Amino acid sequence: MKAWEEFLLRQEKELGAETVNKWLRSLKVVKFDAGNLYLEAKDSFQAIWFEEHIRPKINASFVNNNHKKIRVHLNVGN
Repeated sequence: MKAWEEFLLRQEKELGAETVNKWLRSLKVVKFDAGNLYLEAKDSFQAIWFEEHIRPKINASFVNNNHKKIRVHLNVGN
């Protein structure tokens, strides 16, 4: 999904590739449609890190091709 990949590339510039690879690229993309992205974290620690460090950035700047906000849903895997 293009919007997610673009978001990750922006975060690499801000946070560094190592951080993005460890915390964000390791999230599993479960499902995506025009207005929703469903992600799965490997554990609750990754989910908490995401909520603290990334959720505010997503709420501010994560949009689709029509410039509508994409809602991100995060669950913790088994």
